[in-house]
Amino acid sequence: MVPIPLSWLFDQLAKEWGVIKQAPLSFALACLITSVILYFLFRWRYRERLDAQNEIIGLYREKLGLLPANDAANQITTRPQAEAELIAIRDSIASLHARLADAAKDQLVFEVDGAFRSRVKLERYDDNNDAVDDPMTRTYSLDGDLRIRFKNADALSRGVTALEFSIVSSSRSKQPLTYFLLPLTIQHPEDSEKREFLSLRVEGSDTTVWYAFVFSVVLPTECALSLDKSSLLRITMRATRQEPIFLDYRAPWKRAYGEFVPIGLVAESPNNVE
Repeated sequence: MVPIPLSWLFDQLAKEWGVIKQAPLSFALACLITSVILYFLFRWRYRERLDAQNEIIGLYREKLGLLPANDAANQITTRPQAEAELIAIRDSIASLHARLADAAKDQLVFEVDGAFRSRVKLERYDDNNDAVDDPMTRTYSLDGDLRIRFKNADALSRGVTALEFSIVSSSRSKQPLTYFLLPLTIQHPEDSEKREFLSLRVEGSDTTVWYAFVFSVVLPTECALSLDKSSLLRITMRATRQEPIFLDYRAPWKRAYGEFVPIGLVAESPNNVE
């Protein structure tokens, strides 16, 4: 609506002043009636908007479990109260989103098939050619042939970015195995060839097939010599939008030299967060 200039209004009053002087009571009454009509018109428009706002706030309060929507003592009647209530609702929604974000953490997990399909093997190589059999002059390697699948409980896709391997001793010290003799490879069960593992996308709410992962890493000499029945193979998965998680596996290490042996999941190790 285009505003009426005050100069034009004053000009019109000056032109009609003679008529107004002849009937001042009628003019005053007409102004009063117009003012009352405008007051009730604006009040009705404002009340309509406020009632609509109250209705929306009541629905949110009822859904969020704050207060009963039909509680007359808690109805919003002023704009400051409405704004304060809206701020409280926004805070409640933000808190709900934060709780949902916490619940969504670590929703991509993995499992290793230990039913004789996931195996490890130890190899040792003597570095000298003399007749002295010195264990400290040998080098060792750990070969793995694993079947792993991934489960994504998140509605959004997530990416597996790395699989890492380490040996955990009976004293709970961890020896990372970072020097690969052969790069970690991945193979889909329907593919005929392996490829180097770089990453894997897991769609939302999906469980993958059992992928074959093969690797060969150098095992430090002291770590190899200290392997016993309490030593564990730790497999750590890194993925997008969550902390790394790991699983611990036992293996009959003494029988693993020169031949593949199966690994078994430690019962108290269900996808721990590192």
